Amino acid sequence: MVKVNRTAEPQSLVQNAVAWRNELLNQIQVNGTFSAVPDRYKNLYNQADVKAALETMYGEKCCYCEGIIGECSYGNIEHLKPKSRFHDLTFAWGNLHWCCPVCNNKKRDKWNSADPILDPTVDDPDDHLEFDLVNCKIRPKNSSRAQTTIEHAKLNRPELVVKRKRLKTRILRILMQAESSTSQQDRDFYRQELLRLAVNDPANGDIAEHSLFVRALLAQSGL
Repeated sequence: MVKVNRTAEPQSLVQNAVAWRNELLNQIQVNGTFSAVPDRYKNLYNQADVKAALETMYGEKCCYCEGIIGECSYGNIEHLKPKSRFHDLTFAWGNLHWCCPVCNNKKRDKWNSADPILDPTVDDPDDHLEFDLVNCKIRPKNSSRAQTTIEHAKLNRPELVVKRKRLKTRILRILMQAESSTSQQDRDFYRQELLRLAVNDPANGDIAEHSLFVRALLAQSGL
C-alpha cells in the first residue's frame, strides 16, 4: 500500500454522479432497502473512463496489496466506504479506488468508523505501516487504523506472505552480487536494478508491485 495522488474526476461522474445518486436514493425508498434496488441503479459508476482513471492513478496496482492487476485477473472498482452502508457515496469520485478481486472480496462491506481503513489518496501508508522483515508480514506502526486496514483487506494472507518472501530472496541475491562485485560499473547496475524494484511513479509509468515492502528491505540494507 503506497500513497498516490488522486487524478481529475472522470467526465462520466462530473456529468452524472449527482443525478445517479439522487435516483439511487429514490430507488432505496421505493424498494425499501439498498439490497432490493436493481443493479442498474447501483452500478452506474462502472464506466470505462472511471476504470481507466483509477487504473492510471494506481499504476495498474491494487490499492491495498500492491499486486499488479490485469496479469491474471480483472480490476474491481472499490468503494473505500462501502456503498451498501454509505449509499450517498456510491458515485463519489473521492470514495472510488482500484482493487484486485481478492482484496475486494476480503474487505467486502467491512467498516470501522472509530478507526477507518487507510485511504491511499489521503493518508501516507508509510506513516502507519511497517514490516516484520523476518516473517515478511505487514504490521501497524503505532496505528489503530493500520490494524483495521490489515484486517479488513487481509494483507497477511498466505499468498501475499509467500510473494514477499520470494521478493526478499530475489533482493538478497542481487545484494550479494553487488557486494561480491569488484567493478563499480557492476555495483551501479545492481543498485539500479534494486531501485527499479521499489519504484512507484504511476504518472511516468514506472511501477513495481509490493514497493512498500521492497523499500523496507532496501532501507534495512542501507540503500
